[in-house]
Amino acid sequence: MTQILALAAFLLILVHDLFGGALLAGSPRGAWVVAATLAPLALLAAAVHAVSIHTARRLDRGAPFRAANTAEGALGAARLVGGACYAGGVLILGWPDVVRGAMGNTILLDELVIAAPFLAFLVVGWVSIWGVDRRLREATMLKHLDDGAEPVPPLGAAAFVLMSTRHHLLLVLVPVAMVMAWTELVDRGLGAIGSRLERGGGLPAWLGSMESASAAAALAQLAGIAAIVVLSPLLLRRLWSTSPLAGPLRDTLVGMARRYGVRLGRPLVWRTHGLMVNGAILGAFWPARYLLLTDALLEHLSAEQIEAVAAHEIGHARLRHLLWLGAAVIATLQAVGVGAHWLGVRGDEASAAAGATLVLSLAAAAGVFTCVSRVFEWQADAFAVRHLSLTLPAPLPGRAPAMTEHAATIMTAALRNVAEWNGVPVGRPSWRHGSIALRQQKLWKLVGVPVDELPIDRRVRRIKGATAVALAAGVGAMFLLPL
Repeated sequence: MTQILALAAFLLILVHDLFGGALLAGSPRGAWVVAATLAPLALLAAAVHAVSIHTARRLDRGAPFRAANTAEGALGAARLVGGACYAGGVLILGWPDVVRGAMGNTILLDELVIAAPFLAFLVVGWVSIWGVDRRLREATMLKHLDDGAEPVPPLGAAAFVLMSTRHHLLLVLVPVAMVMAWTELVDRGLGAIGSRLERGGGLPAWLGSMESASAAAALAQLAGIAAIVVLSPLLLRRLWSTSPLAGPLRDTLVGMARRYGVRLGRPLVWRTHGLMVNGAILGAFWPARYLLLTDALLEHLSAEQIEAVAAHEIGHARLRHLLWLGAAVIATLQAVGVGAHWLGVRGDEASAAAGATLVLSLAAAAGVFTCVSRVFEWQADAFAVRHLSLTLPAPLPGRAPAMTEHAATIMTAALRNVAEWNGVPVGRPSWRHGSIALRQQKLWKLVGVPVDELPIDRRVRRIKGATAVALAAGVGAMFLLPL
């Protein structure tokens, strides 16, 4: 959720600029806008901090681990409410206008200053929750000591906040900042060409006309954005502190990716000071697409469990979940936009109706993103169990391949260990993935099911089909509806 909110902070600035200012005429200016934008964030941050301190004291008095859900829930709710308050400041009160009036419209710098209060609010949330996280990790450390495992001491507050910022915010901030800087630079260049024409100057011979210049600018923007999307993982892998994985495990993972037709760069060890047990695929396209496994995951999970986690991540890439997730969100935005257009609401006008349409679009897109993301996560879990079922001890002769209990045991154990080593109760709900307990239940229900007849695969096919139809209908409506 943090990454989505950080992205939304910049998208709201673009929407504000599209509308040409605040949505409501006569909105306050100056100090009133500053107070109305910043004060709610400060109050929410103080409330979260108070809840976190109270929760930490309850844990000190022997409260069960689930008591931590209070602080986590308060943090999540505060971030959603804070995002709504920030959106009101940007779109209704005109917070960007106040900032730019004070510092000018410098490429990228003004957008960073506009988004800074909300980004700082997200970071302060990690400062508040650190005490709860530390107590959970200390309790986990004691449990692992009893089990004979080597414990990993929790990070201090500064290191915890820095790691959270690097691993959550920078994933969004780096490519978004690069895209915004590039598009603004191209727009400034096109504007300079237009100003030159107004002064009676001529265009370079290779441009020919202003129409050609506009087309060239559009192509330059698209090419630059594509290059940033493809190449930003090269920078992120440095910011996240990674190193190449070596040894027999590397060969196993490379062979698995080749088996499923997924082209990856070299597998990487994701160094997190032993405090994060996780795996991920960074990047959407080869050669700047990497499989990352954290140092703690490699240390604390068995070889079969590591293979299961890697298969889960490779399943996301093989099934093109990222592409279809984006398509589902776009289709949702299209549907709301087409409906609003039929009702006579113009998206490029500054009006209350246009603002309501924007809020509805974002809410609908967030809902679809959540639902589809969870289904895709369950399918990636099933993909991992299918892989293990087909590669571990073969089924009995004469029987069709089916999801085995042994494979389900490995994957559910991997999910449990990931949760425990991260200090996360298995029953805690997750916005994007659902709870670990729910994911484990769904895997157990697959035992004995033929590998080519999984219900989750049929469900995903329906989602992809509906998304494709909705996208096609939305594109058709764009041509049919009057402007």
